[in-house]
Amino acid sequence: MGTRSVTYIHNGNRSAETICAIYRQMDGYPSAMGNELSEALGGKKLINGISGDYNSIMNGMGCAAAQLVAKLKTVPGSIYLQHPDCDGEDCNYHIYYDGDVYNPAPDARLSIDFLSGDCLIWSGLLSDFDGELIEATMDE
Repeated sequence: MGTRSVTYIHNGNRSAETICAIYRQMDGYPSAMGNELSEALGGKKLINGISGDYNSIMNGMGCAAAQLVAKLKTVPGSIYLQHPDCDGEDCNYHIYYDGDVYNPAPDARLSIDFLSGDCLIWSGLLSDFDGELIEATMDE
């Protein structure tokens, strides 16, 4: 049986409105889904207005959500869009930002919790995420 996950993309800090929820049927654990989130969005700057290197920016959180879906959804099945208020799964990811998109342009943040928010296991910058390291500390 696979580890199901939901990735919530928030339009601001973690308590802000959820604009997108992405359900993953299998491989939702940190070394799979978490690493894919980091690879897709980690290190990209959140901006308001397009300029510069297109590969290193997200033009708001709606743009971030679209970039993530484009990266994850390569075949039928496995990845599904859900209603933003959907219930959590085994592993839940929250992508958000703290600060103002105008000044300075922050990196997106990620937090992970298990079992519908009962246990926070990691929080930090997407670019600092290491799923294997997180799983190793969970096993201790």
